Amino acid sequence: MKAEHGDIPSFRAYSGYVLLALAALFWGLNGPVVRYAFSLGLTVSELAFLRCAVGVFCFGAHAVCRKEWRVAPRDLPKLLLFGMAGLALLNLAYQTAVRESGVALAVILLYTAPAWVALLSRVFLGHRLSARTLAAIGIAMAGVFLVTLAGNADSRLSWLGVMAGLASALFYALHFPWNFRWRGIYSPAALYGYGMLGGALFLLPFAELTARPALIWLQLFPVLALWLPKLVLPKLFMTL
Repeated sequence: MKAEHGDIPSFRAYSGYVLLALAALFWGLNGPVVRYAFSLGLTVSELAFLRCAVGVFCFGAHAVCRKEWRVAPRDLPKLLLFGMAGLALLNLAYQTAVRESGVALAVILLYTAPAWVALLSRVFLGHRLSARTLAAIGIAMAGVFLVTLAGNADSRLSWLGVMAGLASALFYALHFPWNFRWRGIYSPAALYGYGMLGGALFLLPFAELTARPALIWLQLFPVLALWLPKLVLPKLFMTL
């Protein structure tokens, strides 16, 4: 007996799990890719600029293909300003944390972002914070403090790295109330396309890319190739 069409699971039914796994895989490559780029002599500002520039191309192409690139002129400055804080400064802070304290500690500090999200939700969205939530935030931050002091084989205690890591978490946390604010108005591809453009324009004066010899650019090709899916997959899948 031939199975009904509805009885056969489609790929779309499982595509979310597959795409999440791919996003996690490419996110996990972020640390080694950044360390490799540092080994080639790139600066923090150059790396941050390249991330935003690659993001402009990827999200812009996706928004154009889906015909979602149009935004109201009055909203364009807001989207560009978000790119400066939520993307340019995020990348600058995170790359600094990786350089100063190593990948492991930089990632731990970045993922204090949920605590910042809770606090920002109270400030910008008026959400109430229960005693349980505040206690959870306190315990989480205390745990991060202990991990920071303990260190590990990949990270050395650098207060500049610690402050940069916490700053990256704060800038990363801005994404959640920001996406909530524009949900249903513009697609993630449009939001991050224009945001990446604002970040790239902000960082351009600090990136001395023309001073790099051709050999460096050839060696950077794997970095850019791996950043394409790493930058796009986590946010792009929100549009599916």
